[in-house]
Amino acid sequence: NDIYHYIGRIFYKTKEYTKAKYLFEKYETLESLCSIGILYHNGEGVEQNYITAKEYYEKSLTPRALCNLGKLYHYELGNTKDYQKAKEYYEQSNNNQALCNLGVLYANGYSVEKDEHKAIKYWEKSNTSQAIYNIGLLYYNGLGVEKNYIKAVEYFSKSNLRNHTYCCRFSIIYSIYCISYVFRTPY
Repeated sequence: NDIYHYIGRIFYKTKEYTKAKYLFEKYETLESLCSIGILYHNGEGVEQNYITAKEYYEKSLTPRALCNLGKLYHYELGNTKDYQKAKEYYEQSNNNQALCNLGVLYANGYSVEKDEHKAIKYWEKSNTSQAIYNIGLLYYNGLGVEKNYIKAVEYFSKSNLRNHTYCCRFSIIYSIYCISYVFRTPY
């Protein structure tokens, strides 16, 4: 059954959502249930429905499904906003995206005591493009750490290497500002 899920993922990546959904439903695995949830979550090949997505995630309970359940509560998608529930799902998931999202909760003090150092630990463990970018923002703005444009540029550069569109766009802008600031400041 895993081969059918893999083929379904290929259809998903090529935006052939109907074929992907067919394979996910026909050869149900925990990963396939999560993938169906993602189709409903994003409205890909089906009408977007966060409640249905949640039902599939709850049947699956894979790390990816747990992370997505956390997102539903974190961002108030089909649920009431509940940062505590989001945190619990992220902790259960423990995948890279969930760790990045835990960092966001700590950096902003959402249902936890605001703690930028804890956020950095989660982001370093996550090591995703978004997480590395977020660390750069802390150094750029001097939030919980000493403002340091050189470190900010280092993190923005690392984030760019991972080719995340959003992070690349903004980290380049921030990097240009930081570099211009550093060069006009006498040592």
